[in-house]
Formats: sequence, C-alpha cells, structure tokens
Amino acid sequence: MIVTDLFLDLWITRDGRCFVLDEEELANALVNHVISSRLAYDARRRLKCLAQKVKADRFPLPEVRRIEPLQGFPLTLDKIKISSADLLLPLLFTAR
Repeated sequence: MIVTDLFLDLWITRDGRCFVLDEEELANALVNHVISSRLAYDARRRLKCLAQKVKADRFPLPEVRRIEPLQGFPLTLDKIKISSADLLLPLLFTAR
C-alpha cells in the first residue's frame, strides 16, 4: 500500500468548526510539480466532502469524539486556538 500526503489538513474543533490548514503547501507543491493538478483538485474535493460531513454531524465517528483530551493544551496554530479536544486530519491518498 502506498500512502501520499495531499498536503491539506482539516482542523475540527470540539464544537464542529472546521479550518483548512496548509493551503499554501498544496499550492507550492502544485507549482513545483510535486503533485498533479488532478490530484490537487481531488484533495480539495475530498476536504470539502469531509467538511460537509462534519457539518452534517456524520464525521468523525462517535468513537473518535469520545477520545479523552491530551494534557498540555491549548496552543495556537496559524492564529487558531487549539484545544486538546480538537481533531486534526491530514488528507491522505491511498493507492494499492
């Protein structure tokens, strides 16, 4: 199995807000031919789909929502205050 990082990350707060991280990283990868325009389009499409599922309360699964918070938070990332109850999802592509 091959796993490819599609550069984008989705930050989900405990109250269901979503923040897209690393858009510049995806843009740079596209400009530098690290990722194809087709794969970049697919990454954005998948991220939009995940964000819609979060807003519809269909993602993440209840088991994930019940995970106990880690100690040592909050912290700030790109001006977003992050708590230990938030969830960061790197967007990955799996090929067989």
